[in-house]
Amino acid sequence: MRSARQVSTLEQRRRYPRLLTPGGGQVVTAVVMFAFCSALISAVRMYIFGVQQVFFCGHNRVMSEIDASEATFRNALIRAERSQEEIASIDRELIERFTISGEPFYVTEAVT
Repeated sequence: MRSARQVSTLEQRRRYPRLLTPGGGQVVTAVVMFAFCSALISAVRMYIFGVQQVFFCGHNRVMSEIDASEATFRNALIRAERSQEEIASIDRELIERFTISGEPFYVTEAVT
């Protein structure tokens, strides 16, 4: 036997089928749209994150190359300054003898 509450619920659903059917469809549509938008936003964020990672990796590589070039330039400058100091202590006759013979002259150590 049915209780009065069960009958009234069943009767209410039978009385208003036009309101329940479109309303249920609208709720399902809204939930599906929300899930789609959430998935789309997540995909876009992951794509942007990937692009940022690629950019930062490239940026770090370029900055490392620039730092290495700067260090190489500084080392070459220091070697040039030190060799300039050593040239002053080399005998001028030795330099002229190499220059006249056409041989290249390299400063390897100070000659006194």
